[in-house]
Amino acid sequence: MVRDFKDFREGNDPHQEHDFECVILENEKFYFKIDYYSPDLHYASEDPSDPDKTYRVLTIMRANEY
Repeated sequence: MVRDFKDFREGNDPHQEHDFECVILENEKFYFKIDYYSPDLHYASEDPSDPDKTYRVLTIMRANEY
């Protein structure tokens, strides 16, 4: 569901970054977040659009654990 999510719009993605959203699976709400790190994974990427300078990290969590 996370991989195929495409329902980003102004109300749920105001900055058009496509990096955070909520999905519901079997009546359970989950959040997913994509963070963009430098290759050493210590800092934010200086250019998230450049795959040579960016490691993407996906976090998925149950909403009731947030």
